[in-house]
Amino acid sequence: MDIPSLILLLSSIIGALAFLIVLIKMRAGIIEKYFFLLFIFSLSYYSFVVFLIQSKLIIEYPHFFRTASPSLYCLSIAFYLYYKSHVQRTTWKKNWSIYLLLIPTIHLIELLPFYIQSTSVKRQYLLDISNNSDDVIYSFEGWIPTSWHFVLQLSLGIVLFTLVLIDVYKKKVISKRKLDNIVIWFMWAGFFQLVCFGLLLILLFIDSPIINIYGLATLVFSIIQLIIIVNLFLQPHLLYGTSYFKGDKRIEGMKSGIAISEEGITSYQLKVENFFTNETSFLKSDFRQQDLANAVNLSRNNLSFIINKVYQMNFNQLLNKKRIEVVLEKFQENKVWDKYSLSGIAKEAGFKSRTTFIKAFKSNTGMTPSKYINSRS
Repeated sequence: MDIPSLILLLSSIIGALAFLIVLIKMRAGIIEKYFFLLFIFSLSYYSFVVFLIQSKLIIEYPHFFRTASPSLYCLSIAFYLYYKSHVQRTTWKKNWSIYLLLIPTIHLIELLPFYIQSTSVKRQYLLDISNNSDDVIYSFEGWIPTSWHFVLQLSLGIVLFTLVLIDVYKKKVISKRKLDNIVIWFMWAGFFQLVCFGLLLILLFIDSPIINIYGLATLVFSIIQLIIIVNLFLQPHLLYGTSYFKGDKRIEGMKSGIAISEEGITSYQLKVENFFTNETSFLKSDFRQQDLANAVNLSRNNLSFIINKVYQMNFNQLLNKKRIEVVLEKFQENKVWDKYSLSGIAKEAGFKSRTTFIKAFKSNTGMTPSKYINSRS
């Protein structure tokens, strides 16, 4: 067994172990956990199938051939969506990026005719291309040549990893925010993946009878993916979730018994702020605490604890505060709002009654809505 094959086998085994730990032990929101599992599975499974090809064992198990091709699309997509679910709002109904998952799905459908072929047909096909390992890249099993898919997979990965790194840069340098450990992992993992995909794309365009392109690409891929997968075990907060951070000072709710790290609180505070900044569903009168909890992937009790700890208020007080902030912004942006009735403004902001709106407005601004409007005249 050559070195790349050994590294790939090791990566797939360690990846499978990481997958099981995350599946059983990780404490995180369902969406965030799902994308992380998809990322680990894609990386591990792709490594395993490439190991079979590199070691020639694929001849004995031909049904595995090309089954990992959709995983290479999923690898970068899952990484990107996992990042978004961790640091940004996690309501996906109106988010275009969730449709990226259609790409590997379509690719899977494209390869179905090849998948359902008999073992003997696949084995003969593999024997025909086994004389030159580069034929694995330039073969044709779907609607378009495999080499085209490699270009698309690597190009998509480069774009998505770059978007993650740009966003991390904005948070660190421009916004001068303190990055939590998971975001720092995203930064380094994204960087290594970007280097990997960039090198593989360059190798793909090298046409040399001397260089074994597939063998060299396999070596590059195996080393970088092993670094990433091993690093997961050096970052317990990734495998177990924020409530398992090692070495972090715990903040405990005296009555609730909830224990969340300071970095965990900072991360969820960012999600809450992003929700109120980017969403408008909280302006509906039937918006409830559970709706916000679902949006930021927290239990209702944990959300209450974080709101109390960070904002020194309960959920209703925070909700009213955010609604009043929207009203004040509308007053500044549109003079027409000065002519609205108080009942109309209350309804637009999600308050069930004029009285509740006036009380909340005065509590947050120190004056009644009427007095505020008059002061603008």
